[in-house]
Formats: sequence, structure tokens, C-alpha cells
Amino acid sequence: MTSFKRAARGLLLAAVSLSLPAATLAQTYSTTHHYRHYRHNRTCGAEKRAHGNNGTAVGAVTGGVLGAALGGGRAGNVLLGAGAGAVAGHAIGRSSTHC
Repeated sequence: MTSFKRAARGLLLAAVSLSLPAATLAQTYSTTHHYRHYRHNRTCGAEKRAHGNNGTAVGAVTGGVLGAALGGGRAGNVLLGAGAGAVAGHAIGRSSTHC
């Protein structure tokens, strides 16, 4: 396999892995405009914590896949990508809760 094909395959895999979290974390109209209604009668802090935890999980998986695709499957690159994705996903998850 030529280096061009390998790079193109890596970019395609990266694009697909980046589009998955966007689809799963997309907010609907009701959650953005009626933000005072908390799920299961949770407080604002509990809601932020739950969203942060979900974002951490999605970000870690996405970052790990992206790290594997761009780093050639080396364990260090996978772990680095998963760690960075987890931190970013947690921050995005918490900031998506409007209290």
C-alpha cells in the first residue's frame, strides 16, 4: 500500500470518527430552549456531572480511535488520543448544560 493510500485511509477514518460524537451529542430544540427541565428531577450540579461523564466516555473513545488512525496504531498514540479526547469531551459535556 502506498503512503498516499495509507494517509487517505487515515484521514477518512479520522473524519468518520470525528463525525460520530457530533451526531451523538447534538442537542435537540427542546433541550436548548427549555433548559430548566432536568432529567429525572436531578439538580443542576447532577445534570452537569452526568453530561460531563457522558462527554468523557465519548471523547475518550473518539480520541483513541483518532490517535490509532493518525499514530499508526501505537499504544502510546492511542492512549494520548484517548486522554486528550476524554478531557475535551468532559469540558464540552459540562458546558452543554445550561442552568
